[in-house]
Amino acid sequence: MIFDQNINADSRELRNWETLENLCGLTQRVLGITTYKWKFARYDYHGGGTRRKPFELFDDVICKLLLQKDGLSAQKLQSLLGLDDDLGQKAFFELLAPLKESMIAGDSSYYSLTEKGRLYAREGSKYEQFTKDFSLILDLQNPVDLHGENLINALGKPGVIPDQEPYPLEFSQVLRYAESQEPSVHLPEKGFYLDGVQEKGSGVLGVEVLIGIIEDFDAHQEFFYALNPETGKTIPQLIKLLNHPEFEHLRQELFEKFTSEHLADQRDEEKLPAQKEEEMERVDLKSQLPALPEGTRKEKEREIKEKAESQRKSFNTLQFEAELERIASMCRKECWMISPWVRPKAFEKRKEQIKKMLKQGASVMIGYSSPYRRGDEEISSEILNLLTLWEKEEEGFFFAELPPFHEKIMMVDLGNGEKYEYTGSFNILSFSATGKFRFGSENMRRLSWGEDSESNYQNYRTHFVERQKTVFTRLYQEWAHKDEVQSPSEIHRLEQQIGFLGSKIKRLGKREADLPKWDEINELKLRLSKDLIVHKLKEINQMGESLIRENPGQVESLQSEMNKALALFPALSKDAFQPLQEKIAHLVREAELLKKLEKAERDLINLNTPLVSDAKTRMENLLAAIPVGNNICQDLISSKTESIRKLISEKSPAPGLKVVGKIDVTQFEKGKNKKKNKKRR
Repeated sequence: MIFDQNINADSRELRNWETLENLCGLTQRVLGITTYKWKFARYDYHGGGTRRKPFELFDDVICKLLLQKDGLSAQKLQSLLGLDDDLGQKAFFELLAPLKESMIAGDSSYYSLTEKGRLYAREGSKYEQFTKDFSLILDLQNPVDLHGENLINALGKPGVIPDQEPYPLEFSQVLRYAESQEPSVHLPEKGFYLDGVQEKGSGVLGVEVLIGIIEDFDAHQEFFYALNPETGKTIPQLIKLLNHPEFEHLRQELFEKFTSEHLADQRDEEKLPAQKEEEMERVDLKSQLPALPEGTRKEKEREIKEKAESQRKSFNTLQFEAELERIASMCRKECWMISPWVRPKAFEKRKEQIKKMLKQGASVMIGYSSPYRRGDEEISSEILNLLTLWEKEEEGFFFAELPPFHEKIMMVDLGNGEKYEYTGSFNILSFSATGKFRFGSENMRRLSWGEDSESNYQNYRTHFVERQKTVFTRLYQEWAHKDEVQSPSEIHRLEQQIGFLGSKIKRLGKREADLPKWDEINELKLRLSKDLIVHKLKEINQMGESLIRENPGQVESLQSEMNKALALFPALSKDAFQPLQEKIAHLVREAELLKKLEKAERDLINLNTPLVSDAKTRMENLLAAIPVGNNICQDLISSKTESIRKLISEKSPAPGLKVVGKIDVTQFEKGKNKKKNKKRR
């Protein structure tokens, strides 16, 4: 499969469309969606002013004492405060210093509150100078909104719009916006007073939002909705503003934007008869709702709406785009897309839908028109290459160039009992709806499957069957000239191709035998398989002893390869394999025997003690088990046998000699194994 990667079926555009569809009532429909740059002005200031500061304990006590009695001396105040020693007197004058002049007048013999001091004393706080940098945000669509910063935060990260400057603000305007957005700079009721500002910079920011228009065809009224393009969520602040009577100018601007995006469209285009019929049916259903109990109306309206949507027969541009997405999510059997042209931009969108259907096990058929005139290009070479690749890799994917046509048809069998034919003006393979679309620019009708649908289906299927026959004929021609193959993998590849194309033709309702040269190519496969076996048999017979001597490991791989061949070619007579299997088995046995003889010879050479009787018996049994004659490597086996007999004789103890200890070949081998295990650890 070339589509094993996860397919992200979510489309932002369709998700936003579905959000608007869910907002629609029974007698409402989505007219369209477009983008709009919501603009804001940002002003950066350096400001200064005064702000209230709560009294400290000393300030509070001194002011309250002087409020009760003017003219108290320093000595009297120090005595009242318990600060009449040397240390206390020093602290008293240090704490009093910041209050002198601004709040307290006089000298140490007579202190009184100034007019400002009396005001501060009654409020329990004083004022200080401050400076601060701050910024203000204005909603340029709605300047009377003093909280532009809340809206821009709700919309998302804004971008700077170059070459645009906002109009300067009067200081009185700065105060009004600052009171709402920067209360720590200016909020008189809390004691913050901005006395002046210096503008440091300004600019225009923009945040892109989606604006959707919903028509209520019962009330003959349109409603505007705003969506966040990233999240698909509605933006309540903008929805309220867009539908406010005072913002008719903004709604008019949006209407003009809609109609200007495609010059061929008109705002007041005539609705199609099928659409009018459906709308009247919904208006009639809505009129029945007031008779229901109030608590059940909304649920009943939702049920009626869902039923009406499922029975929809007419689709405008984005409605059909949403229907395509629904089909892609549900289709488990067949989907035929027949459209005159295939264009790269539109096909990018269709690709994801096709991938999803194929992953679900459905068959997908793409049909496009042959050129009407020489030189016309109905499909780009890039897309044609892609379709060809999919046809080779995906059992359920088909495409065909059809005789010149201009109709747009889609036939769908979802596999759950739903089977439809769609016809209309929507070029499925060369047009895809985007957020900027034409009002009702395309229309598709959904038809229940009938005799005409079945006739269309059979007609188109004939062309696709012929296409598969052509592909199969090419496969036969590719292999027919071969006299031999070099490995079973080549036969395996041919068998896979035959099986793959056989499965494809069955998906089109035909038999494998309906493919041209079906019997011939299977006979060719068997002939090539037999020829390969004969070739291998000759090769192995020729290699024989040299194979065991020079590369004994290849013997086992050869056996594995031929076992695979048996599995790949079950139709072949096992008799054809018998000589080859026996030959390989013989080679394997001799390779194993030589391994044992070489090991025994090596063990005896390395033995430094007399050979005990048990070990000697095992050695002699090994030699006795060697087959006599018919050995491919008889000379080599005889040589090893003679060497081992001689070593047994040399390593055996002299008659009457007592062997001390239990060191024998077995112990020697255990010692070697211990060393090997130690190395592994």
